[in-house]
Amino acid sequence: MILQLIFTIVILFSVLGILIWAYSKNMALSRAHAQNISALESAIAINYEQVNFRKLHLNNYQFMQYNLQEALVVQSEIKL
Repeated sequence: MILQLIFTIVILFSVLGILIWAYSKNMALSRAHAQNISALESAIAINYEQVNFRKLHLNNYQFMQYNLQEALVVQSEIKL
């Protein structure tokens, strides 16, 4: 009877220890995952701002006007 009680208590504490260990590992993984997600979201936001900045400046750049001005510059070093 006493041996059975001791065995039950040992099993109970073993299961409880395993559950606590699994919970702490799960929480550590959750924190690491949250940090990774935060870092990725930050990188995505920076890249999105950079894309918008470039898009805005490309839309403001007048390709035809500037390219024609470059093409119409007299180049004296070319002999025809």
